[in-house]
Amino acid sequence: MHHALRMNDTPALLADDGPTRAGLLRRLLWTWLVFWLFMFVIGTQEYLWSGGRQLWRPLVDYGSAAFIATVLAAIQVRRAPRYDALFDQPMRWFAHMWAWLPLQLVVFVVAMYGVRWMLYTLAGVPYRPGNPEYANDSIDTSKPRLRSTAAQYSRASRSSPLPAARGARPSARRCVTPS
Repeated sequence: MHHALRMNDTPALLADDGPTRAGLLRRLLWTWLVFWLFMFVIGTQEYLWSGGRQLWRPLVDYGSAAFIATVLAAIQVRRAPRYDALFDQPMRWFAHMWAWLPLQLVVFVVAMYGVRWMLYTLAGVPYRPGNPEYANDSIDTSKPRLRSTAAQYSRASRSSPLPAARGARPSARRCVTPS
């Protein structure tokens, strides 16, 4: 059955109320989830690539950051409607929204490391952030692993005369000029 449009139906069809608040929040939530999924994947890949063997470590590290950041973002989103009247004055709106960012930064760092310390303690493992000796889950603590991966690659690549021998594509050989 086909219904013909009447002239008085046109304004209702053309009226655009714009995106709803729930629709915007839904899009923001999906973007937030995809962002943290990428962070988990890249962090885990980096951890495994650098020799890590305990998969729970990057999950705890990135999971604690994701949890604390989500809580702080939710607080910010709940505060935002108070300042909707300032949308026509963007500088004032940003000033009100960003006024709490220094405090949120401190809360984020302290809470993130606190949650990590708590979870590592529950696992019975000492938590030493930034200590390269524990970066690769080294059991042998008598030999700290102080060289970064880039330094190790640089050292190994200097000992090989040709790029192809260093793991480069065969097409890279034509870029080397004989000395």
